[in-house]
Amino acid sequence: MTATTDGIHWLGHDSFRIDGPVTVYVDPWQLPKGSPPADVILVTHDHFDHLSADDIKLLAKADTVVVGPESVTSQVTGVKTVTVKVGDTVTVQGVTVTAVAAYNTNKFREPGKVFHPQESGYVGYVIEADGRTVFVALARRGERKSFSARDEFRLTLGNAGAVRVTVDGRALEPLGRAGQVVKDLRLPGPAARG
Repeated sequence: MTATTDGIHWLGHDSFRIDGPVTVYVDPWQLPKGSPPADVILVTHDHFDHLSADDIKLLAKADTVVVGPESVTSQVTGVKTVTVKVGDTVTVQGVTVTAVAAYNTNKFREPGKVFHPQESGYVGYVIEADGRTVFVALARRGERKSFSARDEFRLTLGNAGAVRVTVDGRALEPLGRAGQVVKDLRLPGPAARG
């Protein structure tokens, strides 16, 4: 299944592809043969459904670079890697990538043990490429993310009822129901509002 928003393709689970002069994948997993080759592959953490050696091999070409935390890059062979930790910003193949914290506190593997603990160093990414900024990460209750947009801002949310959006200090109405996926929600930027 593929859902597309302006060259950003959701490929199922937590996998995305961003098309432009540089092709960027995030957490490629169970992709079909014939998928476009990758210039950059960003992997958030070392769970099997995010770090897939088979998918990296499928997408890799001679100059592909895999970016991820040490728990990822230490397991990747056959392609160039760049190791990041929370707070790092790197530029790879003309794409600027900032690693941000990605952990959860309410999804448990077993009582008392979360799936993605903060101390594991898992990351999300702010990706700047081809004049666009894309944010891919978990957001925790009470967490704030700030972005600027000159013309317009587009959101795709996995739990629209749990997200509050403020534009220029003005809170918007709820963007959807709890648990609802909202795709390609367009918000005007300051230049569009005059």
